[in-house]
Amino acid sequence: MLVITGNLLSIKGETQAEEKVEKGDYIRQERRFGSFQRSLQLPDGLMADKAEASFKDAVLTPKVEAR
Repeated sequence: MLVITGNLLSIKGETQAEEKVEKGDYIRQERRFGSFQRSLQLPDGLMADKAEASFKDAVLTPKVEAR
């Protein structure tokens, strides 16, 4: 989720991962999950209503146009 309040860009999300390994006479299974939130102060002069963000290969890339 992407929220802009004034010059503050806030990004919230949730992560989940599951891994199962079967070897010989044992099985190991791990589950990870949780939420995260990041906030970035944007410089003055940006068009907050035109803000977008993309997430690919664990890299978050915000896009904001200048006035």
